Amino acid sequence: MLRSHLTGTLALAFVATAFAAVPAYAAPDTSDNQINIIQHNPDQLGPGPAMQAANAWGGVDAITFQELCKSQKKELEAAGYRVKWLLQREATSSSCAHGPAIATVHKIAATKSALLLKRGKGEEHRDFWLLCVDLDGTGVAKTTVCTSHFPLDYNAETVAPTGEENRIKVANRIAKIVNPWIAAGRRVVLAGDFNDGPKSRPMDRFYKAGGNGEFWEGDQRCGDTTCREMEPTTDTGRTLDYFFASAPGVNKLTGVSKEVLGDDDPGTVDKEGHFVIKGSVTFGPLR
Repeated sequence: MLRSHLTGTLALAFVATAFAAVPAYAAPDTSDNQINIIQHNPDQLGPGPAMQAANAWGGVDAITFQELCKSQKKELEAAGYRVKWLLQREATSSSCAHGPAIATVHKIAATKSALLLKRGKGEEHRDFWLLCVDLDGTGVAKTTVCTSHFPLDYNAETVAPTGEENRIKVANRIAKIVNPWIAAGRRVVLAGDFNDGPKSRPMDRFYKAGGNGEFWEGDQRCGDTTCREMEPTTDTGRTLDYFFASAPGVNKLTGVSKEVLGDDDPGTVDKEGHFVIKGSVTFGPLR
């Protein structure tokens, strides 16, 4: 994939100009037992690509973001979205105040959040969150959509905890929160930038396929079986962005899917970083 590189003020201005007039997407279908999600980490460059992808796809129930600037909420709200946003990092000389967010045209019945980890000091301080909303009107009873952004940090750090240890801690805390909801019959979608690969130890906490989790992942189908391979979700070839759906009532091969949008798809922008992804799950009866 060929992508040009835009940085700093120029990139921000480009995205704001290119996507400022994107309208809200078509109303979701409430009769199909599906939950459709757009997931994107726009690297502070704005919600435009995700909004354009949602509008092109149609029937999208929510958009999950990481690194969405606080000021960029207005763009989503002007297009008719209800938005829940949390602060991950304060504004600095080179960064806006940004964090995770969920945007939806549905009624938000409840908002739930949990502070999972604090990292860094001063300008480097970050709060890592689980952000969830209970949605009414999706056509799927007891719908909960969640998002999170895991700490990057690298595994080879000489001072503990390593990046992997921090991501395991965050994953354990999320599983402890959401697994009881699933056991109680909620239909939970968990999407985000988890900063680790599908076969990593942190992801064991979510994957039902080859792990000890309670979720199917949208990109888990390998022929007639499940696997933990995944199409790259960034321009560097890394696999970091996930669409998990609670497993009860979902066919593991045909009931869940994920698509990574490339350069020629609506909802992309010429920049380095994370691709926009589309996730869909069809919920059947709970057993």
